Amino acid sequence: MKALIDLPIEINQTLNIIKAQHNLKNKAEAITLVVQKYSDDNLEPELRPDFVKKILANENKITYKFKDMDEFDKIVKKHGKRWLIWIMNCMMILQRYYINYL
Repeated sequence: MKALIDLPIEINQTLNIIKAQHNLKNKAEAITLVVQKYSDDNLEPELRPDFVKKILANENKITYKFKDMDEFDKIVKKHGKRWLIWIMNCMMILQRYYINYL
């Protein structure tokens, strides 16, 4: 994608410094580097596209069946509350994925 943007002088100078430090060909590569660094450092892993792909790839591999809430509680106690939170996050991500992309 190509875009024409107006940058403040300070940001332009910063991009030039990043471009020189990392031996990049142009400012587009510098912007890409900065955005990728921000993404790696600040976005929750659950929101990264590679995480969604990983979840979708494992979607049919792991199944937990339970007949009632007591059996469900046993599964949660076995794996811990962090596991339950992870499972719930995965379910929300899959739901968003299916709503937005299908």
